[in-house]
Amino acid sequence: GEALRCCPQISRLNLSLYNTKLTDAGGKKLVSGLGQLPLQDLDLRIRDTQVAEETGVALGKSLRSLPSLDKLNLELSDTRMGDASGSALGEALRCCPQISRLNLSLYNTKLTDAGGKKLVSGLGQLPLQDLDLRIRDTQVAEETGVALGKSLRSLPSLDKLNLELSDTRMGDASGSALGEALRCC
Repeated sequence: GEALRCCPQISRLNLSLYNTKLTDAGGKKLVSGLGQLPLQDLDLRIRDTQVAEETGVALGKSLRSLPSLDKLNLELSDTRMGDASGSALGEALRCCPQISRLNLSLYNTKLTDAGGKKLVSGLGQLPLQDLDLRIRDTQVAEETGVALGKSLRSLPSLDKLNLELSDTRMGDASGSALGEALRCC
């Protein structure tokens, strides 16, 4: 985080942390530096680490400080992030009015409906043209699926959509809400 603050001109950042021993102690410091940059394009991939809620909440706080962010690729997989992270990221999306391209992947996390519905509700506030959402191997269920359907109906500029909702607890109510949203897109 401190090193990123020393690079105030970075508008595009690609940062991948795979199979590391990173925990919340370092993770929250790392992501806190993102909010100090004039980012327009962020590609952040944190996979197979020990980071949890403190890092997810700090990431949400940093994203709220990026009003010029246009493209966000965020992969948070095989981590201990859960509902507090999902809620913080959903709030952050509401504060990033320029995001038109979003790739969000959450695999094998502790996310349930409590954070999942808040996360996907934030999507409906964006001027998205391109959305790639992958939620796999989590505990999200009907509330998240229904909220996602509602958010998709709020995206009139969306022209490219990729959804992967695998190994979750979503069922018929989610399928109905998503089917209705697709008819409205």
